[in-house]
Amino acid sequence: MGVEPVPNRKKVFRRLAHPRRTWAFLAGCLVVAGLAFGLGTLVRSADATVLDARSQTIPVYATVDSRAVSDDVRIQGEIVGSDSYSVHAQIPEGASRGVVTHVAVQQGAALTNGTLIGAVSDRPIFVFSLDAPLFRDIRAKDTGTDVASLQKALGVSLSGVMDWQTQEAVRRLYAEAEFVPPGGWREGHS
Repeated sequence: MGVEPVPNRKKVFRRLAHPRRTWAFLAGCLVVAGLAFGLGTLVRSADATVLDARSQTIPVYATVDSRAVSDDVRIQGEIVGSDSYSVHAQIPEGASRGVVTHVAVQQGAALTNGTLIGAVSDRPIFVFSLDAPLFRDIRAKDTGTDVASLQKALGVSLSGVMDWQTQEAVRRLYAEAEFVPPGGWREGHS
């Protein structure tokens, strides 16, 4: 059995012609790789910038210029009306069909809470902007969000209960429109 001699360290390094240059090259590679990594963390893609800015609110300020348009200037455009809403009226009990019997406002008129817009089969139709829609016929002492919403629109105290104050406000609304209120007149009214 033959024993191989262990190579001498000096002989291993002698195999590299210039060991210091090799170490310098490896050190340079590590420095360049480190710098590339460091710069890579600082660089942002265009997509990342857009994603970061998607929740920002950018205030825009502009000056308003008010001028009269003369007859010799022609401007092409489209006039768009304000919000429009469909009005649906139920056919009153005892009637075979709904008939518009009274129109109280002209097209394009400004409407506010309590405005009478007309009547269907002699039943008045009033305009109300409500937080919660009226989803039932409301009677005395009824409670609910629809009652509170009606009270807010009528401008009476918000109790959520169809009390005498709310009933009186409804009666006044009908009286001003010259219609008999639901339940008829109370004593003292003509």
